Amino acid sequence: MLSTFKSSLFSFLSATCFFLTISHSAIGQGKTDSSLVYRNVLLNPNIESDIESAFAYFEKGVLEDLKNHDTIGAVNKLRIISNGQMELGAVYESEATIIKAKKLIEKLPVTPITREARWGIYSSLGQVYRNIDSYNNAIQYYEKGLIYSRNAIDSLMLINNKANVLVDMGKFDLAQKEFETAYKKSENLSDKLIQARVLDNWGYAQSKSYNPDGLENMLRALELRKESNDLRGIYSSYRHLALHYYDRNQDEEALDYAEKAYKLAKTINSPSFIENSLTNLLKVKKDPISSEFIALTDSIKLAKLQIQNKYSAMQYNIAKEKEKTEANRLLQEQEKRKRQVYQFIGILLIIALIALYYIQKAISRKNLLQQIYKTETRISKKVHDEVANDVYHLMNKIHLKIREHNTLLDDLEEIYKKTRDISRENSELTIEEDFSNQLSNLLHSYQSENTRITIQNISKVNWKSVSNLKKTSIYRVLQELMTNMKKHSESTQVLLSFEQNRGKIQIKYRDNGVGCHIKNKNGLQNAENRIKAMKGNINFDSSPRKGFLATITI
Repeated sequence: MLSTFKSSLFSFLSATCFFLTISHSAIGQGKTDSSLVYRNVLLNPNIESDIESAFAYFEKGVLEDLKNHDTIGAVNKLRIISNGQMELGAVYESEATIIKAKKLIEKLPVTPITREARWGIYSSLGQVYRNIDSYNNAIQYYEKGLIYSRNAIDSLMLINNKANVLVDMGKFDLAQKEFETAYKKSENLSDKLIQARVLDNWGYAQSKSYNPDGLENMLRALELRKESNDLRGIYSSYRHLALHYYDRNQDEEALDYAEKAYKLAKTINSPSFIENSLTNLLKVKKDPISSEFIALTDSIKLAKLQIQNKYSAMQYNIAKEKEKTEANRLLQEQEKRKRQVYQFIGILLIIALIALYYIQKAISRKNLLQQIYKTETRISKKVHDEVANDVYHLMNKIHLKIREHNTLLDDLEEIYKKTRDISRENSELTIEEDFSNQLSNLLHSYQSENTRITIQNISKVNWKSVSNLKKTSIYRVLQELMTNMKKHSESTQVLLSFEQNRGKIQIKYRDNGVGCHIKNKNGLQNAENRIKAMKGNINFDSSPRKGFLATITI
């Protein structure tokens, strides 16, 4: 039962900062009067107060706030309920309530408002675990609360509470260092009650280690509290002084302060204070039966808590693990869906590429058929215009019984040459390994006594890097240009220059022939089609008596 003494200091410490914040929330809701009245009931519960109505009021407020998505309002009301439960000694219920507030606040980002709420929640959890002797958890939450302290008062209060836990653990030297730190902070404040509170706790820690300064500090704190008529603080001083003298077997002084504490508890009319003071009074009187009863009661309470194993923090941690597991499961499901989407997109792309390949193949096949048709048409026209006419004239000569042997032979030779040229132009080309030499031989084959062919830089082209398809196109186009030159240009000089730059080949053809007006490419449409099929360009430039120029880029 002595453990319940620990709640009084915490309630008094947190009331000032915490309830000032809550009052703003209450005013904002337009329920100031009721909030203030019921809040005071839970902060100072007594048998005459309508405690049940106070709890019902704030519990209903929590539901309304959650319905209206006012998380901060719900958190603040849960803190009031938890403090009220602590005042009544319902530690487990207080723990469960403050854990609900913790779950809500941790879903919100850190702001000045949520920072204060976190500070208060961690402070409350520290006090809960101090009351059930879970000291390491208590210190852990007080240290978490320090992270969210907004000012010197906030941090001072938590340092003070942490030091009290160290006293409970019997670590008096460490506790004194913490109290000394807190007292130095309090000296910068104008609030004498805060100084008295820290001084009293510091003095009690010194008393437990038999430091002679302890009694002096506790008495100084008592005087400061009496000057301010701080009844709760005076009660705490009486309790500490009673325990101080009890430890030193000064029974008369111990009993005196224990009785003063009991009378003051009845004046304050706090159930928890009355219970604490009675327990303390029975202990100081050193009645064996009373001492045994106190020890038995404390052990039963602790055993019940341990057997029930209902620490809400444990349940909270389990819930958090479940949330993490569920979040991981959802994340895995999302990743699985993403993979399925990517796979589906990949399959669509593959199908599209395959379809594009066949479409392109079909287009190429169509172009090839068109090219074959054009070639066949051109060959047919040449055969008809050139060979067939000459054969007809020869047959006509024979029919007219023209017997000049040499004339007939000359005609036959001319027909043969034309047939050979047509065959050469349209026969299947086999690309030789030394394409430079193969192409040079083709070009030089058009040289005659009257026409000189000059070739520049053909060997400087890296023909091995050029596909056979492009080589074939170049070969046939130049063949067509040279044939056209031989038939129509009457040129005496022909110059062909080659240049390769950044993977592209440029070929320039120039002659000094009679030239012409460029109309419909003058029968060179087939050459242009071949170059365009290779994604290249061919340009013609000519005028009468100015020769002929063709520039091929492929």
